[in-house]
Amino acid sequence: MEWVGPVVVVLIFFGVPVAWSMLREYIAKRAREANQRDDDQRGQ
Repeated sequence: MEWVGPVVVVLIFFGVPVAWSMLREYIAKRAREANQRDDDQRGQ
C-alpha cells in the first residue's frame, strides 16, 4: 500500500482548489441573495 500516500497528496492537491472555488461561488450566491432581500426591503 505504498501508493496510498501519493494518491492522497494528489487528491488533496486537486481537490482543495475545486472545493475552494465551489465554496467561493456558494458564498457569493448567498451574498447576492442577501443583497437582493435588502434591496427589496429598501424599495418598499
